[in-house]
Amino acid sequence: MQKAMTWVRDGKFADADKLFQEIAETAHAKEQDFAGSAGLPTPGPSIRQTTNAALKYLQSAEESLGHRSAISKSDKDEELSRILRNRTVRAAHAGNPAIGRTSL
Repeated sequence: MQKAMTWVRDGKFADADKLFQEIAETAHAKEQDFAGSAGLPTPGPSIRQTTNAALKYLQSAEESLGHRSAISKSDKDEELSRILRNRTVRAAHAGNPAIGRTSL
């Protein structure tokens, strides 16, 4: 995650995206869904991708939360709140109040 964050800070977003995706896939393969979902929405794709790309990542992150029950309810709720917040902000910036209202 730290290396991916370095890519984000350096403006190398394609490299960051690739690494975030690898982190998520590795975590999922090891049945560590929380780590997999955490890598997708924040801080990578949600801060500089187009709205459609960011929404795609956020949807994937939300779906990953439901793959297994190994995540505590409080961790799952906390991560879901981050996903919904990012989705709401993205929708507001894109002028899409329907997605924003649903996520809020």
